[in-house]
Amino acid sequence: MANVATFTTIGTLRANASTTLSVAYIQGYYAALDGGGGTFVLNASDGSTADNGGTIIVDSQGQRWYREVEGTISIKWFGAKVDGVTDDSSAIQTAITWMQGGGHDAYAGDGGILYFPPGTTLINDGITIARGGITLQGMGWEEYFGLQGSSTPGVIGSHGSFILTTVTSGSPITITATANHCAIKDLAFSQTQPADTVGWTPTVYPPTIYIAGNAAAGGAVLLERLFAWNCYSFIQAGDTGNAVGRTTMKHIWGMPLNTGITIKFAADTVQIDDVHFWQFDQNVPNIIAWIQAHGAGIRSIRNDNPLISNIFIFGYNVGIQFSGSTDGCTARCHGSNIDLDSVNVGIQYLSISSGSPPSAQFVNLAHQCPGNGTSGIANNAALRIEAGAAGVFVDICNFRSTFSGGSVIAINNTTADVAVTNLWAENWNTSNTGAPIVSVPGGLTTVTLSGRLRQSGGHGAALSNMPINSSHVN
Repeated sequence: MANVATFTTIGTLRANASTTLSVAYIQGYYAALDGGGGTFVLNASDGSTADNGGTIIVDSQGQRWYREVEGTISIKWFGAKVDGVTDDSSAIQTAITWMQGGGHDAYAGDGGILYFPPGTTLINDGITIARGGITLQGMGWEEYFGLQGSSTPGVIGSHGSFILTTVTSGSPITITATANHCAIKDLAFSQTQPADTVGWTPTVYPPTIYIAGNAAAGGAVLLERLFAWNCYSFIQAGDTGNAVGRTTMKHIWGMPLNTGITIKFAADTVQIDDVHFWQFDQNVPNIIAWIQAHGAGIRSIRNDNPLISNIFIFGYNVGIQFSGSTDGCTARCHGSNIDLDSVNVGIQYLSISSGSPPSAQFVNLAHQCPGNGTSGIANNAALRIEAGAAGVFVDICNFRSTFSGGSVIAINNTTADVAVTNLWAENWNTSNTGAPIVSVPGGLTTVTLSGRLRQSGGHGAALSNMPINSSHVN
């Protein structure tokens, strides 16, 4: 029968002087019942493996103790305090390194689930996932508790699993191009920001979750059931010259300040489904005003064949913004069930510098300007194609726009090709500048209207006066 002893903490196991024990029950990491305890078994044949602070402990006699590991691994096993004050970056990275193969051969290197328990986990030094098969898993969250701009870093204690960042030196989580098929689930993220005051501006942070790519396109990543609180830029996939591969984002919610999702370079299909970016805290008018003037829900730069569905974005300057870089632009985008509410510009195309012509097809697209059009901003539009966005092809089926400050569709170059089937234009041109439903500069621009046109409450030109080159309305 095994010789068994109970130790209060990991530290007391390290201090063990007995050479007759074979099993040790540890009550906690720093203190009993703090979540860091477990059962350890002596490995008498191992005389060299280093103490990693979580799954391998070396006692005062040089004996190696191995934690019994079955399924989920807790960050508390490696010394994370989850108190919102202590930087737990090193403990979490040690756990990830062990899961990636940096430890005992019988357990390490097989990936697995790394659990973030309820409370606030401070990550200021950043953690990196460099291998697939690893899932960062929280227990969910309560959407918020306290004021958006207050010193309260978010929901604390039993309200959910929050990751807090208070420094701007790097991304809290980086997923490298070699991390094929890893995932982040059921976690909320927070960054400290100034309190709400007149003239408020946010503290600029790197992306909260950064999915790095490479020249050949990185591996598949799944992001699911995540919440952003006070985050300047929430998710970024790829970077200039470095592409990501298959990336899926599902159930992404919150109130990111500057950008919710940025796709800089994706050379394989990106799927974005069930996004809800909303002004969760209505008690911070200056923060809300800043987001309304600067924020964008989704920014897509170089993105091949993205699938975007079931999107609700409220209170931002731009709902979905397309642009380009030296890597190219976004082509063959497919979007469905998109509601852009209280947004100055619903879908915007900025300058496109290189690559194949940008193109998109949308089904069931709705847009409404802020304040039911009371702001009367002439540049408000459901669809804006800027002068530098050459050769844009956009098809929209079932398109409703309400209270645009100017035109519903504003095209500012002569090479766009836009086709709309079933357009419902309500109360356009609230700025009273005489803008028609569709405005184009003439020349080679092609706009085709088909299906049913509903128009009501507009202050600009009727359909018969719109300067479009091709129209067919049944």
